[in-house]
Amino acid sequence: MEQQARQCNAELGNLPDKRGENLVALLENIADLVKISISQRDIVVIHRVPQANSGSSQPKNVVVKFSSSILSDSFLAAVRLRKEITTEQLGISGPTHKIYINEHLTLTNKGLFRLARETAKQHSFWFVWIKHGSILARQHEK
Repeated sequence: MEQQARQCNAELGNLPDKRGENLVALLENIADLVKISISQRDIVVIHRVPQANSGSSQPKNVVVKFSSSILSDSFLAAVRLRKEITTEQLGISGPTHKIYINEHLTLTNKGLFRLARETAKQHSFWFVWIKHGSILARQHEK
């Protein structure tokens, strides 16, 4: 139920935290980079979220809620096709870091996903991913 409430959301990780940042403009830059059209009216809310480990030096993640799950799925699919997005590609100054963009998972599902990846590695699975809040795995390429 809690995961279903997040079906219109995406989570952006490893984005440098800057005072006075414009997260909507940043999301629009990412959308341009992955060649998908997103306007301000497609975004219900976008904000940084607190970290589970408050002592971490990592920047806080950004959660965006889109106006529909179809738009969220399209955005995530376009991001996956791009394979890698970096701060340099977005014009963010400073050292180059990879930006992680995924479905917004509950803490429980994040833990399960981490455990699934660890278990998959031990059992020679090549692929573990999330789709519509479900954890999937495949041992070999098709």
